[in-house]
Amino acid sequence: MERERLRQQLDMLPPKPGVYMMKDEDGEVIYVGKATSLRSRVRSYFQEGEKSPKTQALANRVADVDYIVTDSEVEALILESTLIKEHKPFYNIRLKDDKAYPYVRVTVQERFPRVEVVRRIGRDNAKYFGPYTDVGALKQSLNLLQKIFPTRTCRGPLTTKSRPCLNYHIGRCRAPCCSKISEEAYRELVDQICLFLQGNADEIIKRLTGQMEKAAAQLDFERAAELRDQIIALQRTVEPQKIASGTKEEMDLVAYALEGDLICVQVFHIREGRVIGRDHFLMETQGEVTGSEILEAFLQQHYTRASYIPPKIALGEEVANADLLSQWLSQLRGKKVVLHVPKRGRLKELMQLVARNARMKLEEQLLAKKRAKKMQEEGLAQLARLVGLEDAPRRIEGYDISNLGEQDAVGAMVVAIDGVPDPSQYRRFKIKTVEGQNDFQMLQEVVRRRIRAFRRDDPQASFAEKPDLILVDGGRGQLSAVQEVLVEEGWEDVPLLSLAEREEEVFLPGQSRPVPLEEDAPAKRLLQRLRDEAHRFALAYHRKLRDERISHSALDAIPGVGPKRKKILINHFGSVRAVQKATLEELSQVPGIPPEVARNIYLGLGQGLRETEDQA
Repeated sequence: MERERLRQQLDMLPPKPGVYMMKDEDGEVIYVGKATSLRSRVRSYFQEGEKSPKTQALANRVADVDYIVTDSEVEALILESTLIKEHKPFYNIRLKDDKAYPYVRVTVQERFPRVEVVRRIGRDNAKYFGPYTDVGALKQSLNLLQKIFPTRTCRGPLTTKSRPCLNYHIGRCRAPCCSKISEEAYRELVDQICLFLQGNADEIIKRLTGQMEKAAAQLDFERAAELRDQIIALQRTVEPQKIASGTKEEMDLVAYALEGDLICVQVFHIREGRVIGRDHFLMETQGEVTGSEILEAFLQQHYTRASYIPPKIALGEEVANADLLSQWLSQLRGKKVVLHVPKRGRLKELMQLVARNARMKLEEQLLAKKRAKKMQEEGLAQLARLVGLEDAPRRIEGYDISNLGEQDAVGAMVVAIDGVPDPSQYRRFKIKTVEGQNDFQMLQEVVRRRIRAFRRDDPQASFAEKPDLILVDGGRGQLSAVQEVLVEEGWEDVPLLSLAEREEEVFLPGQSRPVPLEEDAPAKRLLQRLRDEAHRFALAYHRKLRDERISHSALDAIPGVGPKRKKILINHFGSVRAVQKATLEELSQVPGIPPEVARNIYLGLGQGLRETEDQA
């Protein structure tokens, strides 16, 4: 019946460009693709003939096909990229941890801008650079910039002070709050920081040299010496960048290495003929893929979030949709972008170097993965011996309570399968039956609700399977409370243990003393990771509920903010919490929010008080 309905869907597909989404029997999107003709492309998956194992496995799982018609292939490409990011389909090649990479944000929209690290690009007028995959190197670079071009780090609008803070005295800030630097001179510092982050170090040195010579000619030797020191520091920074492309063009060099289902893509950034930096990105795939598919998927997913797209991107091999990708990248950049495959010369040699770096990074990841797997296996084996199981526990559930005050108490359940956390099976619980601060009773409520969901044959994967082991965050009291519920509900056969945070002690039912485990024992480290994950998950939910309750009520109480403006604010910043973090300048720039209302919001949500404390 399902196959007949699917066949009818295929017959109704239009011969137009668009994006198709293949879904499994649970309605989950398992593959997203684009096509110049939806009818021809989608039907090709189900026609007789030889197919790759990946295509065959995909076709066997498809129970439904949805599609969106677009006006052009470029629109289909953009939409495909958006849907892959949203659904993370199992059979698509996809970037791992794409939300974790940091950016550098320069708040050029402020009178005296700041330089800070953020995790997402906001809808403001700030300048963003990144993403950066090496957080350690990023921190070192920003530390260097702070020494060479001292700018303020305090948040929010500047208030006039009579005395500068410590950063001024140690040379880390020019103290615009005390009028120690003019707005024009400060803006010049910020412009130089932006040039540096763009990779234009030579341009900065040229500018500084001109300023130094001018200061010397005017007998301002103190200023000339200061500029000289900045030039020397920059030259020392640029000096190690000896790898040259043989051309003054700006470009990114992209190559990859593949092993099994793991891909490492290496990117070298060339500015002014030098390699100023490199990043590596991990991608996952299912089944066999071609180099063209890997590079196309990377270009789509990476450059939609990159803060800068160079005029040329050099690739290790040809891609099937090069013209289409070039057209799309040109639209993103606002100027022409060329995709190029070097065939000879210095650029070809550099591309081979990029590929070797990709292979080395991939081998590092594979080795780390192998070591982690071995540690997990040893930890699970130790846990099995600890609780008297014949086999290693496959499914471990961890429980924690977050209860900071009289309101918004919550519980959390996290799940590890074969020692690996599975966030898709995590569950959060609002405490319903317990009043006051009683962690023992709250734990009992959460575990009881979980067991009863299992008895009701709850279709959610989280509740459809009995755990092989339960971990509780706490000591003997929490352990006894949960054990009582397991006995009452007929789950006394499920092994149970607890991990107390203060002394990192492991407790078992019926034993008054903690289990002697070495500090670095694989079993203990596995339990600590799961306990910390349960604690993080519970605390995040508690804060979310608390912030929504406080912030929503605070917004409602602010003069000039009604339902319409509240909606405008949340749509602009993404959440109430983001509104609460916004500066006065950011609030003032929101369309539909007058300056006096922006100030009411800023003061009403308490940013002024917090930021005054930060600056003190």
